[in-house]
Amino acid sequence: MRYKRMTAGFIMLGILLAGLPGCGQSPNNKETSSSESSAADEPESEIIYINGVLTESDEDSVTMEYGSEGNFTQTTFDISNADIQIGESRKQGGPLAANLKLEIGYYVKDGKYIAVSVYGDGSESMTPSWIYNHEQQTMEGKTEE
Repeated sequence: MRYKRMTAGFIMLGILLAGLPGCGQSPNNKETSSSESSAADEPESEIIYINGVLTESDEDSVTMEYGSEGNFTQTTFDISNADIQIGESRKQGGPLAANLKLEIGYYVKDGKYIAVSVYGDGSESMTPSWIYNHEQQTMEGKTEE
């Protein structure tokens, strides 16, 4: 009976030590858990979400314009591995129709914008810069009258 208690104690000590940093590693000092290998596949940065209007697209990328008040940006995103849903339709890769209103979830790696999700409800719009310029021209026309 005493032997069984000691064995159980050593097992518990081994379990406790395995949970400590640096313990439970293989001789080459690398973790052997499966959670570490799956973490390597995830992006290094947080996912950023932006809304804008699609200006160009091909099989592996989309360019989207976003911004407001005269401060507009066009960015090209790699969509080759993104989850894409336009309306009720899911697809893999492009091209997508121009002028679609989109929300893109992305991260930046090695200076490239990598999309993980592309979502659009199927509605279209003019680019934010076109709308802004049109509004400015309309306001100028009203002040001259």
